[in-house]
Amino acid sequence: DRELAERWAALGDLAPGTLGRRVWEFYRSRGFQFPGSPGSAPPLLAQHDWIHVLADYGSTVESEIEVFGFIARANDASHITRLEFAGADKVVLPHLIGGVRMAHTVLRPTVTDFLDLAVRGQIDLQLEQLAIGDTSAFVGKNLMDSNIRRDFDLIIVAIKRAEGNLVFNPGPREELCAGDTLITLGRQLDLQKISEFL
Repeated sequence: DRELAERWAALGDLAPGTLGRRVWEFYRSRGFQFPGSPGSAPPLLAQHDWIHVLADYGSTVESEIEVFGFIARANDASHITRLEFAGADKVVLPHLIGGVRMAHTVLRPTVTDFLDLAVRGQIDLQLEQLAIGDTSAFVGKNLMDSNIRRDFDLIIVAIKRAEGNLVFNPGPREELCAGDTLITLGRQLDLQKISEFL
């Protein structure tokens, strides 16, 4: 596919330091053929090379395993098991995500619009994960005594325990522990303020 190969080669015209230019450099430095060229990797497989560049992984066998540990994309639900077997920590099905998203847009338009505004930064509201360290001021306190809501105006949506359990809509007596991750909703400034107490 000559047109595809030309589009990949055109990444070399981008400014130094840009993601596209770094992908082009990744290919050139290793002697890889651009997708669409004879002897190149299939375009779907080549997409994962962007992860190599983003995460600064090399192209050794160990680095390939790291890329699959980073994230995997599947086109079909039947691929999930194979990708997990290959070592992927997460498998994403873009078509499924898109379909669910379209259904939510029809069934829950107000919720979808609200989330869109928040994700795009058009309202000062952010859903964030905050890790509680060993020396955090919150360790050993319950949510009520931590005063997170009062002092930082943050809503705790869930707590992910160090062992992986999720506590949704935690009550005021839920104790905070080192290694917990708080899923919080709040303004960016308030999220920044709480970080020094974590």
